[in-house]
Amino acid sequence: MQTQPLTRRIWLRYAVAVILVVIAAALRIWPLEGLGVRLAYLTFYPAVMITAIYGGLSVGLVATALSALT
Repeated sequence: MQTQPLTRRIWLRYAVAVILVVIAAALRIWPLEGLGVRLAYLTFYPAVMITAIYGGLSVGLVATALSALT
């Protein structure tokens, strides 16, 4: 009875990680394209940090991996 809300909260954390990285990638494509490749951390660093604070270590590592792949 108690496992369903717990698993839903865990998957919500991973969904937030994916959504924040997608938003950061979208910001890199359109409004911040003039920054170039040198400042890629400027958009992905806040997304990873917010995700790590919200979701914890494992979710932060997933966000880091997604940011690196992007």
